[in-house]
Amino acid sequence: MTTKKDSRDRARRRMAERMASIQEREKANEADLAVVFDAAEARTRAERQHAAALAAAEQELTRVSEHIDATRAAACARMRGRGETVDSIAELTGEAAGEIRKILKTSGDAAANSAAEHATSVARAGNTVTMKSGSAAVRGSDAIDSASVETSEQ
Repeated sequence: MTTKKDSRDRARRRMAERMASIQEREKANEADLAVVFDAAEARTRAERQHAAALAAAEQELTRVSEHIDATRAAACARMRGRGETVDSIAELTGEAAGEIRKILKTSGDAAANSAAEHATSVARAGNTVTMKSGSAAVRGSDAIDSASVETSEQ
């Protein structure tokens, strides 16, 4: 027969075992929770790095594309300057004539700006110059501070 004291001791042992089991489970949960938090932080860092890499790649693409477009426009402008028609440039390049006109307009703007800057510096030096670049004619003289740019359609 069991005494009251034996029953209480037995109950205490079972409660202690239960508490030990609960403490082990809580420690395991705490460790796993730390892993979850670390993983979330690692993911946030990875997403930030990804966004930064994408932004850098976009900037590089923009820079390279602008250079390629300028190179392409300058080449078309040089062909136009040597007397090629828009249609013949379109035929040679395989581009539509409208696209060639758009490219030439862009290159004309760039060439005119470049020529205007040069004419202005020549004019400030006391010289008079008339230049043609593609379809843009630029005139400078010592009487002006900036060059005037005239665009003629050929």
